[in-house]
Parts: sequence; structure tokens; C-alpha cells
Amino acid sequence: MAIGIEWLKAEDGVRYRLTGTAESISSQEWPLMAEKMMAKDRKTIPILMSLLEDELADEISDGLIHIPYTAIAQLNRQQTNSLMLPEWAPLTLSLEGRGLLTDKDFELAYDYMTSDSRPLLGSIREGVFLRAGSREWIIPDPIYSLVESIDKFNAEPTENNDERFLKWSRVKQLLPDDAIVDDYLKGMQVALGTSFTLEFRSDELGRFTFDPILVREDLLAGLKPVEDYADPTEDESPKEPSRSLPPASERELARTFRKFRDAKKQYALGNGMYIVVDEPVRKALEVVRQKQEAPENERRAFAANPHAALREQLGDELSEECLAGLFFEPSDYGERVAAAGIWVPKVLPFLKKATEPWMPPEEFGLLINGVEVLLTAEEIPELKKRIQDAMAISQPTVEHKEIMIPATTETLESIETIEKPLQGSTLEKTRLEDKPTKEKVVLLLQDKDNLNEFCFSYADWNPRNGAASIPKGIRSTLKPHQETGVRWMQKHWLEGSPGALLADDMGLGKTLQCLAFLLWMREQTQEQMKPKPFLIVAPTGLLQNWADEHDFHLLGGGLGLPLRAYGERLRALRHPDASGRTDAETGAPVLRVREFENASWVLTTYETLRDYSHSFGRIRWAAMILDEVQKIKNPNALVTEECKAVASNADFVLTMTGTPVENRLADIWSIVDTCQPGVLRDLKSFVAKYDSSPAIDTDLLKDLQRQITDDFNEMETSPKIMLRRMKADELDGLPEKTERYYEQEMPQIQAETYKKVVKAAKLAGKQKGAMLQALHQFRIISLHPKPAIGELSDEEYIASSARFIKTFEILDAIHARKERVLVFLEFKVIQPILQGLIQRRYKMDHRPMIINGQVSGDRRKGMVTKFQEGRGFDVMILSPRAGGVGLTLTSANHVIHLSRWWNPAVEDQCTDRIYRIGQEKKVSTHIPIARHPEYDDFSFDVKLNALLERKREISRHVLGLVPAASSSGDLEELYSETVDNE
Repeated sequence: MAIGIEWLKAEDGVRYRLTGTAESISSQEWPLMAEKMMAKDRKTIPILMSLLEDELADEISDGLIHIPYTAIAQLNRQQTNSLMLPEWAPLTLSLEGRGLLTDKDFELAYDYMTSDSRPLLGSIREGVFLRAGSREWIIPDPIYSLVESIDKFNAEPTENNDERFLKWSRVKQLLPDDAIVDDYLKGMQVALGTSFTLEFRSDELGRFTFDPILVREDLLAGLKPVEDYADPTEDESPKEPSRSLPPASERELARTFRKFRDAKKQYALGNGMYIVVDEPVRKALEVVRQKQEAPENERRAFAANPHAALREQLGDELSEECLAGLFFEPSDYGERVAAAGIWVPKVLPFLKKATEPWMPPEEFGLLINGVEVLLTAEEIPELKKRIQDAMAISQPTVEHKEIMIPATTETLESIETIEKPLQGSTLEKTRLEDKPTKEKVVLLLQDKDNLNEFCFSYADWNPRNGAASIPKGIRSTLKPHQETGVRWMQKHWLEGSPGALLADDMGLGKTLQCLAFLLWMREQTQEQMKPKPFLIVAPTGLLQNWADEHDFHLLGGGLGLPLRAYGERLRALRHPDASGRTDAETGAPVLRVREFENASWVLTTYETLRDYSHSFGRIRWAAMILDEVQKIKNPNALVTEECKAVASNADFVLTMTGTPVENRLADIWSIVDTCQPGVLRDLKSFVAKYDSSPAIDTDLLKDLQRQITDDFNEMETSPKIMLRRMKADELDGLPEKTERYYEQEMPQIQAETYKKVVKAAKLAGKQKGAMLQALHQFRIISLHPKPAIGELSDEEYIASSARFIKTFEILDAIHARKERVLVFLEFKVIQPILQGLIQRRYKMDHRPMIINGQVSGDRRKGMVTKFQEGRGFDVMILSPRAGGVGLTLTSANHVIHLSRWWNPAVEDQCTDRIYRIGQEKKVSTHIPIARHPEYDDFSFDVKLNALLERKREISRHVLGLVPAASSSGDLEELYSETVDNE
């Protein structure tokens, strides 16, 4: 007799056993008997083994497997077929209430409805089996769980109104979308909060507060039949609990919650909406209600660690498992995000060096949000102890000299940094970029002590499927270096790299390389039903350029239409009830996240991302592109932290800049920490090794260059973090470029004004404030002694300044050749004066265009287009910072640096507006220098030029890794050489 498998009904499930054998055989041995079974019985074995392994079935004795009804209801069609069970019931439910929910004898009545909306008459349910006449079916979930809940609801009537509402809310959560519900029940909106989270915000007076937000787990998760999933490759990670209420109801609950001194089990919100919570949740909300009325330091302590506070107050009443499920901290942000919370400005140490090197510092203390808190040596141990005590009880701040000092590990480290010199450190005062005037609720990164959790190494990379190739949808022909750059990015992506830094010199086409890479990425994922979107973050003035470059270089629609999430366009993306506030003000997303999820690619600014990080941070991005990423060079700035928070939820992070180091070597650490966290270890160790000495150690920098810079070879297994190529090495077709310095003696009025500043500086001495003021005056006077034109004629104004005299001589020659020129001028007050001088002198029919920080991105793009399309002589006046990045102005072939910037890298960026791909004429850079007739080689302009050239030359040797900006030491040297020498 052949061996087979049969099933039979039991009181609470189905049991399977072997037939055709006299002995009892353990289920573990059943697979060994498969060859002796019929084909239909063989298919049953792997399903039974899987259910046993997943603990959805039990072996109650040798050779007898029991599957409870609850597990059978969760099986898909293929599994029930393999287990020889009846088919699924092709039914839905019709539900009506008998009486009012407030009546103690209220009941729920239901009927099974066929596909043509007719009741199934004469049906009998036996557990998960439904029989009508000669037909028998399996009742799948969620209908099985629903009818079980309804029968239990009716069998256990209660006189307690709250309990009745609670029971109905649990039934209601199980209702399938196609259930037929009567009007009374449909209008009775009851939400069950099985757990809650906190939404932090500032109230109308700007004080820190929070409200409870009810969330619930998706009770249907895991019950959906396998064949009903649209995409079998869909992310199978556990779904996060969702909010129980729409935004308007959440606000009403927050208001109603505060009306009562105690937390209730039921809240009526009007319009038939009721909130019901069970007793454990009510007890936890009771704690929240108490903390809402507590002093601010206690509110902050609670918000910093709600789990600890709930455990402390409820630990004797509720189990640890129950407590863990009551409060939910959203984890749908990236893994580097610890939580949403109040932004605490970074605390930085500062020391002011003594006049004599052997003496201790003259001043030392902490810099908190731009405010200096001076300390004495005697105060440091006491303050340190107070901060440690505050941290032990989760108190967020301590007060010292009427300043609130954050009680954090960073503050302690800053104090320890001060303690050491009092032995001779050379820390300088540092200013913070972000100075929030009111509290912001932002995404906070995990503590740096947990950095190892986010450190990436080549061994951790998970390779991706695909093959490197130039995408088909590129209209433009890539130059050899651009094709290499695209393949380098593809290599990173295919190897499983988390991100990279494309640091090509300006003018090598980083935007085109990135667009080609993104198009290739989209081709790799085009079979997915819903590919993840791309996020482009760039300064405002470059976003239109991204859209234009996309349309110019890509065929057939390319990546599709971009979603513009910045400026006035944000209004259309807000939730209707956002009231014009940002995420940082509300502590929650106020933009419609679904719009981002449905977009192909999204354009935004750094400032928008900073202010709306909750919205951007909830999206899983296929790639995040940070253009001109030096915007987040300051590791202590809020914009940097929020970029890192959002970047941790992207599959791939590409950072792009032509100047990876601007002010200090920590710039590149901050950039790299965004795209490959941990590669350069922690900031403290990095600075100690590479950036702690005022002298430049080129050997050490070359060692760093070798570590991180790629000499790209497609055969190498793992690409390095940074690819940096220079125009001189990559572009053979660029025309000749010349750079000329024009020294011009100052006219009498300029020389006399300059000399007065020198004398005043000698009297003021070398106090830092006086020194910086003198340098600023030298800059202005060396440009022009009378910035306002006053009653001077055009010729008199020009003749008052050495630089203006030489500049207009240069402009005369350019005008004669009918060529075009960019004039870079920092001082906005002089820009319109120069504009008028040029128009009148050359009888132009229009005023030269000015691009500075007050010109919007869209206007800027229109001005660039107009200038590019023009012919003959023309001039554009630009601020170095606003006009020195992201613009292509190759219709000009001359650049005049009328005012000098402290950073030679910024000057080079300005010149590269014309010296880049697309330039066909010889390029000339003109730098007028004002020389004082008496001070000669010690004139400010001459010394500044020497300083900038020296820094430029050093930087060239290590591919831009030397900080190009002038340090305080450079400025002190410049001051001394300008003032102390005659």
C-alpha cells in the first residue's frame, strides 16, 4: 500500500498524519518517505515542514501535525491547495449594528455576501471552514479574524461604555475595504490607539512643548496572500506603525487632551469621531499629561528619553514588554538618525593666545550659538561637575553666568580641550553658521560614540546587479574624462558603495557626468514598477541650470519632469493645514511626502532641506546628489546635520564640488562623512592628525591624498572615495589662458587716505578687533577712497582709484576688440556705480547686468541666457560668491578681478565661469593692483596678491586639499607686513 498524507478536522484546527504505514513516524522523517508517496502528497511535505519551522504548526505526537485555524486563515491559495484544503471563500461581509453603540445590549449582525452582492443563505461556520449546501470553503484573513471578533463582541456584552467602544474599534480595524457597512456604523468613526509617539513643537509663545500622536500597528501586515502582491521584489522590511488620525483630528485630540487634568480612555472629537485607548496606553498618556505641565527643564528631560521616564513611573504596574510597545519612536528615517528633537547648538572651545608663547592663554571659554562664555581656571572643574550631574538625571542644560549651557558629551569634551593648555593649545575663536533665534525641532544624528555602527569599509559593501555602460538616452557625446567619470560612479554603485565625492575641477562637466550616471541608474531599475526617486540638492541659482542641462543633454524626456521643491513652489506641496510653518517649527512633516515618492527626481535647496528635513527624511531615495557640497563644509552647522540625516535614507549619496577644501581641512571630513560615514574616522581624530598644526605638512597631506583620491582603473575591485581631475590635465581642446597683473600707482587722494589708515593702525596696536578693522579699511581704500560717487564726475571718480584707472584701460581695449568681459566686484554699494560708469563711457543701449546674492535663481538663469546669446562688447558685473559658482558664461573671454577675495579658490571659481568646456576664444584674466607710492612693495594689494599666489601654488601640489582661505595667522602676517613696514 502506498504511503500518503491525510487531514482531518479537530476542535480548533486541522491535523495531518501519514497513512499506509503501521508505525508512527516523526514529522522530521516525513521528507525521507516522499519517494514512496503520490505526487499530490509530496507537495504537502515542504509546506508542513515550513509551518513547523515558523511555529505556525505543532507536532502534538509522533506523526501528528496540528495547524490551528488562525494559521490556516493566513495561508495563501498555493499553500491551501498544496495542503489539500478547500478553496478560499469568494465572499465579503455585510455588517450592521442593532441598536446604538452606547446601549449595553448593542450587537453586530453580519452576512456573507457573494461576488454578485447577494447574501449566502444557509451557511454554517465551523472554525475557519464555511459550508453552504454541498460546498465548503476556507475563510481567509482578514474576514476570519473579523467574524471571530464579531462573535466574541456579541458573546461578551458589557455595560461599560468605554469597553464597548474599545471592542468596536478593534473590530473596525479588521474591516476589509470591500465590506458593506450600514450608515450608522459607517458614521461612527472610532480610532484605537495601541501606542503613541510624541510630536515636538514650539507653542505660540515659542516655548518647547509636545503632544501625543496615536499610532497603530498594521494588523493586516503579513496576512495578504502572496499572489496578491503586485511586486514580489517589494521591500519586505517590517512596516512602521501608522498614524491613527488625519492631521485635523490630531490637532483636535491635542487640544482636547489638554482640557482634562487626567488622561481619559475615550475622547470625543466631534463629527462622529471617537478615540479609544486601552488601560496601559491610558496610564502612559497620564504621564505625558503630567509632563506637559512640568517646568521646562523637566519637559526637555522627558522628551530626551520618554522610554526611561515611562519605565520609572510605570515599571511597577506594567511589564517591560508592555512598556516597550506603548511608546513608538519613528524609525522610518535613515539609520544615522537617532530621533527628532530640539536642535542644540554645538559648543566649541576657544582660547586667545597670550602675547608671550610661554604664558597661559589670556582668555578661554566656550562659544555657544555665537555667544562667548568666558571661564576662569577655577570655574572649570565646578562647571564640569555640574554638567556631569545634569547628564546623570537627563537635565538638558545648566546655567552659568545667565547663559544656558547644553549638558552634553560635546560640552564636556570642549571643556577638556580647554583644560589641556591651560598647557599651550592654539585653538581660535570660531563662529557658528547657524544662529537660530528660536528652537527648532530637527532630525538628530546618532551620538558620535556610535560611529562604528555607520562606518563603511569595502568589506561591508553589498554588490548590486547591473553592468557599467554609457546610457542610451544621452544626446551629447561625452568627452573621454566624462566617460571615465561616469564609469567611476557606476563602479561605486555596482560594488555596493554607499557614496562618493566627485571633486573635478570647475568646468569639467560634473553636472553632465552626474545626469548620465542617474540615467544609467534608472535603466538598471526600469523593470521595477515604482523606482525610487532621485534628490538633487544645490544652491538656488543652480537648480534651473540642472533642469536646463537635463533637457539639453538627455533624449526622450530623460529622467522625466522634475518636482521643484523650493521657493514659492513649496506652497503647492504643503499639507492644507500646515499654516505656513516649516518642519523645524512643527516637529513633523508638513510637505506631502507622497508627492516626493511619486516623483522621478526632485530639486531642492540646502536651506529648504534643512527646514523640512522631516519631510525629505522619510523618503527612501535611490540617490541623493549634493551639488556645490562645500555648503555643508561646517560639521557643526544645522544644515550639515540635516543633510547627513536625509542622506542616511538614500541608497547612494554623490557629493560634488570643485573645491573640496575651502577654509580648513575639516571641510573635506564633513563632506566625506556625508557620503561615506566613518571612512575618515571621527572628526576629533582627523583634526588631530591632519589639521592641528598651523604649519602646512605637505607630506601628510599627500598621504591623505593617496588614501582618498582615485587614480581610476576599471580593473580595480574597489574605487576610492574621491575622483579629482584638473582641466589642465584633461582638456586638450581648451584655448590658451593668460593671467596678467597690472600694478598702478595710487593717485594722490587714494594714497593720502591709505596713509591715514596706516597711522591709525599703528596707534591701535595689534588687538584683534582693531587689526581686522584696519584690514577691512585697506581693502576698501585700495579699491576706491570714496566708495560713494557723491558730486564727482565719471572721470573724477575713475581717476581717484588706481584699480579703476587700470580697469577702464583694460575695458577700453576689450571694447575696441568688441569682446565680452566679466567684472568681479564684492562691494554691492559700488556695483551700480560701476554699472553706470560703463554704460555711459561706452554708450551702451542697456545697463550691464549685475548678479549678486539678491538675484533669484530664475532671474539669474535668464540673465545668463541673455548674456550668452549676445554678440559684441558687453560687461556683466558679479559678486564673487553669488556669481562664482554654477554659471557658464563662455560668450565672454575676459575676467577682471576688480576686488580681491581672501580665498584664491573662490577667484579661480570666478575665472572658470568662462574657462570651461564650450570656450573657443583665448581667455585673459586681468588683476589690477594698487601700489602706494611710499610703501611700495609693502602696499596692501601687493602683499595680498603674494599671499594668495603662495596659497594657490601650495594647493595645486595636493589637488586642492590645502585650505585655500586665509587663516588668522595669514591675516596677522598680512597686517604686520602692511602696517609695520615703511
